[in-house]
Amino acid sequence: MMSTVTEERARARVGRPRRIRADADERPAPEQILDAAAVLFAERGYAATSTRQIAERAGMRQATLYYHFDGKSQILAALLDQTVRPTIDQLDRIRAIPDPEAALVALAELDVRTLLEAPHRLAVLYASPEIAGSEFAGFHADRALLRQAYVEAVARIGVVDDPAFIGRCCLQIVEAATELGATGEADDATPSRLAAVCLTLATSVAK
Repeated sequence: MMSTVTEERARARVGRPRRIRADADERPAPEQILDAAAVLFAERGYAATSTRQIAERAGMRQATLYYHFDGKSQILAALLDQTVRPTIDQLDRIRAIPDPEAALVALAELDVRTLLEAPHRLAVLYASPEIAGSEFAGFHADRALLRQAYVEAVARIGVVDDPAFIGRCCLQIVEAATELGATGEADDATPSRLAAVCLTLATSVAK
């Protein structure tokens, strides 16, 4: 006859429950995965983070992660999308602003807020060689659209003789918000301050 201890061990192996986060996070699993990945990518870097570590931080099994995402690159692509998509979705509204200077300011302010609200300032990965692959082509296409929006906004103002160059510079100025946020230097005035720098650049260089 099976001993009491042996019976208890056998029952423990049957129907083992899914591990649940200690804080009983009620958000959908994809949101929990993205949040956990964002923290780890920011802390350890993309290359040094595994899907197992992401699943563990999210409080779920690795199989659950793979049910929602094909792998680590798809997770990062989804996170990077959050750094550009909110601004791109508003481009038509911004282009419809009659005053070209106000339009540039609106674009820059919105873009700064998007970057500051993105999870864990992941725009710091923009220059990372890991995101140069074809799996991130969608993100690079969206960022190219955003870059072109700055060029068009500067060209509308009509002061500088090289709007393509100044527009790209404006984008770099706006993306400084990521570093400011990471170091704790960003505040409520950061969007308007960086937008003002862009406007100064777009209006102070004579033809």
